[in-house]
Amino acid sequence: MQKVSARSIDQVSMFEILSAHQELIAKFGGHHMAAGMTMDIENIESLAEGLNKWMKELSETTSLDPVKPVDVLLTENDITIKNIRDMNRLRPFGTDFSRPIFEMDDLSVSSVKAIGQQKNHLKLTLGESNIAALFWQNGHLEPELQDEQTN
Repeated sequence: MQKVSARSIDQVSMFEILSAHQELIAKFGGHHMAAGMTMDIENIESLAEGLNKWMKELSETTSLDPVKPVDVLLTENDITIKNIRDMNRLRPFGTDFSRPIFEMDDLSVSSVKAIGQQKNHLKLTLGESNIAALFWQNGHLEPELQDEQTN
């Protein structure tokens, strides 16, 4: 018998998958995104085949792209020095109090420029308010964004 653990993404229930294959597992427990099990090593290939089939079928109806939850949907008018200072008052952020994730929809890109010694970061000007933004470690996207900007 071997002990095995499994982790998942939000769109895939480990508990549901393992429940469907419990004849291959001596015992298991867990929840939606993680599980632990004990099983005979001789069943590992059959379980792998079952998991692969399950995932193939699931991927036909469900996006398996990573999902990052958004805490607040902002408008251009929400980007103010006062609001930035207020956000900074909430620090420190960490494991039990994560940094909030913001989203802004339908912003036009009026300028894009790769910056840094290796040109590995982007400096963007966004929206009607000309919001200055930095996009770290994404300088390689400059040509693509330049093309979109001119089209």
